[in-house]
Amino acid sequence: MALTLADIERWDPAAIRTVFQAAIDRAHGTRTTSAALTDTMRLLDFGGDAADAALAATHRTTLLLDDHADACEAVARAAEKSADEVAAIKLRLQAIRDSARDYHLTIDNATGTALPPADLSSYSPADQQSILNAAIRLTESIKRLLADAETADGDLAAAIRGAARDLSPEQVNTQLSHEPPRMPQMPPPGSDPKEVSK
Repeated sequence: MALTLADIERWDPAAIRTVFQAAIDRAHGTRTTSAALTDTMRLLDFGGDAADAALAATHRTTLLLDDHADACEAVARAAEKSADEVAAIKLRLQAIRDSARDYHLTIDNATGTALPPADLSSYSPADQQSILNAAIRLTESIKRLLADAETADGDLAAAIRGAARDLSPEQVNTQLSHEPPRMPQMPPPGSDPKEVSK
């Protein structure tokens, strides 16, 4: 679904920054727990199968905690980046609206078009041309703004999908870098059928 100017108006960078802070706090708490668990196991002084089992279980748990912390940090980066993008986009939109007002233009929020006033013919020919030129220029600015808003929306969606564990931290980071996805390489002839299917 394409974004509209009305959608941008409803965005709240402060709410997005709250998500960023919550994700950072969660990552820090998880890393602290992982480190404390590792330190606790170093203090235990026993051997045998029980010790081996405890060390293996602790290792698995710390890996899970560290993976969770990585995911939280990826979510935080995505939220922080999208909050910055949203704030910048909202400022640009306000500047466009101010300029539209200066030229007596109306912005159609649904189509993203700057429209001349209904009484355009009452202006001098020079003013009419100036108003029409401004309408064209601002409509182009709105198109660029909406394209940038789609990028910010993608970053925010990555943060949400990362928080839901629908995206790995690596996938969230790829979204944030705005790099195109890498295409898989064809396996060489004679490869394992599982590699070919993949």
